Amino acid sequence: MELTYDQKVLLNNAAKRSFRDMADQDYLTARVCFKNNLPFQFLWMSQQAIEKYIKCILLFNKVPVLKIGHNLVKGIEAINAIPYLKLDLSDKSIDFIKYLNDQGPNRYFQKVMYTRGLEIITLDRAVWELRRYCRLLDYQLKTPKGEVIDMLEVELRTIRHTRNVPPHKHKIVGGYLEKRLQDNKYNHGSILTWKNFFFGKTKKNTIKIGRSMRTNFPTQHLHPESLEFFGKFFKVT
Repeated sequence: MELTYDQKVLLNNAAKRSFRDMADQDYLTARVCFKNNLPFQFLWMSQQAIEKYIKCILLFNKVPVLKIGHNLVKGIEAINAIPYLKLDLSDKSIDFIKYLNDQGPNRYFQKVMYTRGLEIITLDRAVWELRRYCRLLDYQLKTPKGEVIDMLEVELRTIRHTRNVPPHKHKIVGGYLEKRLQDNKYNHGSILTWKNFFFGKTKKNTIKIGRSMRTNFPTQHLHPESLEFFGKFFKVT
């Protein structure tokens, strides 16, 4: 899809404000939920954050997101279909995204909910890995001599280089998380850095965190004979 310069500016602004900034705030909310033992809400807000980061990447690369819906796996596939972009995601992040794709939408407790207790760490990792791509990558700069430089490969090298330095050193200029890390407005900086290996002002080598594994079963799972009856009152799966 060919866009005018003004259309590109508008789309990039929407990708930043409506998707990346909102994803950052969903991410902070998910961390609050985890800390306060709200697993269903943690999973839903985590899914919402990852979904918005995925859509942000697509929009910065001028790919429509109308058909993605809430399907995180479909969104990742759409990103990897961009000819010049291959996401550098760890196996742990890929597995976590698939887990969220299944568990995140379970906000009405329609199916079995399970956690392994360390989801906060896998969320932080997945957010950090995805968020590196949540900015404009494919653009040009003009030198004082009038030479035009394509910046795509430079930006992709910069992303690859983040694997060689402590993760907390990677920053997005003008990012919501970066602003709150700096000023701690609304205590958001503290929410971000609590037990976080990937975001902060200093490197963390170890953290202490309680591990709470759980499995919860919805009523219709415990009483399958109730499915037809429940179906008269609310949607069941």
